[in-house]
Amino acid sequence: MQDRTRRRPDSFYANPDLYDLIFGFRHIDREMGFISRVYEQHAGKPMGSLLDACSGTGAHVIEALRRGIAACGVDISPEMVRYASQKAGSLGYTGSFVVGDVTRLPVRGPFDCAICMFHSLPLLTDNERLADHFECVAGCLRDGGLYVVEMGNPMQVVADAPNSRRELWEERCWSEFRDGARIRGTSYRDPLDFRTETVRVEMIVDIAAPGVSIRISATETHRLLLPQSLAYIASSAGHMLLKEVYADFDLAAPYLGSRRSPRMICVFAKEHSPPPRRQRRRRGSEQLGLSLDP
Repeated sequence: MQDRTRRRPDSFYANPDLYDLIFGFRHIDREMGFISRVYEQHAGKPMGSLLDACSGTGAHVIEALRRGIAACGVDISPEMVRYASQKAGSLGYTGSFVVGDVTRLPVRGPFDCAICMFHSLPLLTDNERLADHFECVAGCLRDGGLYVVEMGNPMQVVADAPNSRRELWEERCWSEFRDGARIRGTSYRDPLDFRTETVRVEMIVDIAAPGVSIRISATETHRLLLPQSLAYIASSAGHMLLKEVYADFDLAAPYLGSRRSPRMICVFAKEHSPPPRRQRRRRGSEQLGLSLDP
């Protein structure tokens, strides 16, 4: 960690070394183990290739490579992609990392499995971009391939709605000592906008170590994504079916809507023989109990 005393960096995404330090509590081996088991359970064979649609600093791609899985990562941040490539190279891996937008993925498949981790998908706040994303991911998957998406538990947003603007989100405050540094994170959020189904969240992290004092923050707008809405968009835009929803990286932990669930993980499967687009849209609306007919 470089000496950045009393400096406030622009964002997490422009400072990948700090990003790795702040979010180093993730158990990437456990997460990739879950993803591999989900795929094997669905396909009846080991996963051979993986696409990480928001690869960040490359942790999941590198873990996949360590397991002998051909892997590729895409991220919109050039700093993240550069850092991930250097990190993989320093460990002796030749993974592919590419700069790109999740609604126009600049890679070719087909991949066995795609993933989108760490609450990245809710950054797509409108239906059109979500539809474009699912269509792109489907185009990168082989028939029968899986798409595994990790998001925050939506019940924590709905059940713990703040009463006023910029209220402290107590469940999102934490402090720990790791790698010689004291790391303290604090999150604030606005009330949920039910018209747009979005919430504005600011996360502030203070890092203190000998000779180093850093405050870094990010303010983002997140979409409140629920399984039925995702099932409709994924089916109509990307001919992918929602197969399972989990509460954690655990096959024995189905998502039941409890506010105590650490997260919500949706597993989609690309259809082997997708029906025509009009039929897909009709079937998707039936899943929601709606009618598209006038």
